Amino acid sequence: MTAEPATLAAEMTGISKSFFGEFVLHSVDLDVRPGEVHAILGENGAGKSVLCSILAGLYRADSGAIEIAGERVELHSPHDGLAAGVGMVYQEFRLVDDLTVTENVVLGDPRNPGRINWTEARGRVAAAAEQHGIDTDPRAYVGDLTVGEQQRIEILKLLYREVDLLILDEPTAVLTPAEVRVLFETIEGLRRAGHGIVLISHKIKELRAIADRVTVMRLGHRVGTFDMDTVTDDELSELMVGKEVVTSEVPSRPSAGASPAFEVEDLTVLGDYGGVAVDSFAMTVHPGEIVGIAAIAGNGQHELAEALAGLRRAASGTIRLRISGELETLTDITTATVRERVEMGIAHIPEDRRHAGIAPGLGVPENLALKSYWHAPLSKRSIIARGAMQKLERALRDDYDIRGGSRKLPASVLSGGNIQKLILARELSRAPDLVIASYPTRGLDLGAVANVREILYRQLDDGSAIVLFSEDLDELFLMSHRLLVLFDGKVMAEFRHGDYNREVIGALMAGRSAEEQG
Repeated sequence: MTAEPATLAAEMTGISKSFFGEFVLHSVDLDVRPGEVHAILGENGAGKSVLCSILAGLYRADSGAIEIAGERVELHSPHDGLAAGVGMVYQEFRLVDDLTVTENVVLGDPRNPGRINWTEARGRVAAAAEQHGIDTDPRAYVGDLTVGEQQRIEILKLLYREVDLLILDEPTAVLTPAEVRVLFETIEGLRRAGHGIVLISHKIKELRAIADRVTVMRLGHRVGTFDMDTVTDDELSELMVGKEVVTSEVPSRPSAGASPAFEVEDLTVLGDYGGVAVDSFAMTVHPGEIVGIAAIAGNGQHELAEALAGLRRAASGTIRLRISGELETLTDITTATVRERVEMGIAHIPEDRRHAGIAPGLGVPENLALKSYWHAPLSKRSIIARGAMQKLERALRDDYDIRGGSRKLPASVLSGGNIQKLILARELSRAPDLVIASYPTRGLDLGAVANVREILYRQLDDGSAIVLFSEDLDELFLMSHRLLVLFDGKVMAEFRHGDYNREVIGALMAGRSAEEQG
């Protein structure tokens, strides 16, 4: 193990932060060395993203000190962070699809002259990309790039600004296995060049391949910092959640002879601009079965999920559901409204939790009641029963471990993970017959992921059918009884649990057919 350098890339001491009177960080210390990958692990609400956002200048600490390259700094904005040599790539990219790579990279750079020579700018961007081993075309439009390519443009933006410390927030969450390898090659190159890298991630197995040290956080406190080769995966999991984390396999698949609970035939769905987003899609799901949909973002899974939930009209085809109590009958719900589908027993966990999953201006009790407020006991004679609503909130907070917020504050103040748990509580507590789950564990920590999976597995025990959308192959392999691979709106192949092959499925997600793979 190499000796600690005399000057740290960054050092945070005694950092505390609260929002709306609730502490999210309690006197946290963090140090990052030049030329190291430093991972940060913790449950949702542990404070890891807030800590890194303070280091990047997005938030200001209530107390504590920050030193960058040995000098005390006061960061009032991300601009100050960049000026100090610190930049952060967020889970949701800050790119403009209609601009080129060059325009995105130089956008907002204070070194820009009043009038930009775009030929020279493209040359500078190309030189920066070559220097750091990032393969890109400066003339390409960002909207035409894959998610992995867009992520590399976010990294290039920071390197173009000559930052020495990069913070990557859940960088592998939306990448295929091949794209993860490319990302890690990029990170390895930056490490060799002496950059400090802070990596926020829940994927311990991936961190094992790239991280030098790991800081574990829990409930706003720093539990400890460890060399990766001195701590096991199980120990890290237990440090994160304060108890042993047990990962269970998906329950046995129902018998093949069971009547289907849900059926889709020849479904075609149009995108926002009129083009075909889903092309002649077909699927059958049985009670107690999870069928996974594997696809890279932008290949029709968003439109498919909305069509199944009733949020988007089908251009053609048929959707049928077995209504509770009608054991042998499938009801055509192709034109049913969202509310009608809710009444029929369909639950929907949307991919965009903040904008589509909650009413951000309403409190937690109101959000938990959004799919049932018109029924007793939540309403009497068309009047909302506040007492019943608050009783429901208390019960679901406990059952689903929803942390933070209060009845007086909007649900938007919750962390992303706790918003997700709020949505799960609202949707699954109604004992649905069909669950349409889009990325139900995205951004959740190991403990919360295990909890969500157990909740979904309990739905199987109750006879629910589940359609699971995800870009995380580990999750799909673990949870799905069957797996459909979607590319450009078409089903490329179907696999059964036990027959999954990471490289084959990853290639199919990228559009390479089995014949092309040899």
